[in-house]
Amino acid sequence: MSWKCYELAFPHLKFKAGELGLQKVNGQNAVAISKWEYVDSKEANLAMLDLALENFWSAMESSKPAAWTGSTAYAKRQQVFIRSAGELSEHVPTLGRKNRLFEQLLTYIRRAEQNYIRPILTDAEYVALKVKWRDPAATWSVEEQMLLDFIRPAVAHMALFEAYPYLPLTLDSTGITESRSKDGTLEQVAPSDNKTGTQKRQLYQDGQQFLADLTEYLQATATTSLFPAYYQAQLAKVGTQQTDDFTNESLVIL
Repeated sequence: MSWKCYELAFPHLKFKAGELGLQKVNGQNAVAISKWEYVDSKEANLAMLDLALENFWSAMESSKPAAWTGSTAYAKRQQVFIRSAGELSEHVPTLGRKNRLFEQLLTYIRRAEQNYIRPILTDAEYVALKVKWRDPAATWSVEEQMLLDFIRPAVAHMALFEAYPYLPLTLDSTGITESRSKDGTLEQVAPSDNKTGTQKRQLYQDGQQFLADLTEYLQATATTSLFPAYYQAQLAKVGTQQTDDFTNESLVIL
């Protein structure tokens, strides 16, 4: 809180507002700082603010005070397969433990689960797994734990894929803009299409690979007693496959 207050006040400390208007304070033997010194100080303030916020959220995750665990925000986190910035960084290490970014990603984590995981598991298996996942006292079999180990990295990558086009963009009455910091000030800079496109494609490819691994695992392990809904769905697909029927067709035999 103190660093946030200082950062908000910082640009105004060099001025004095009074009856004579806005004045610059310049005491005896005082020397005005250069632009780079001001910019450096402002960036240092922001860095300390970011560090303080990350430390705060890390402490919240480790200590889990009752005020946090009883909140609506905490309950929403427990519903998804990736519950914290720390868990997300385990699957995508380049992100680091960015808790404020994780809060923005929660929407896309839910979207990834719905769009990519649910169709693979089938609705019944997905709901059953979600109910058990939300129960802190639940016990997991070896097969179920392996299933989660396949699901969670897939969710992490596909959530980033879903979020990628939106995170750097701001939509307001003036249109869509992208904010970048330069010399301590925010300006609008167009990102490199090649760089963003390459990373976006890589996220998708990695996510698709994890989804393929998940599907392969389910196909190899699903039985009438283990993941039965998925097993029955696969049987139904096999039963509906039709063989080619060439009756009453004109054929040329070579």
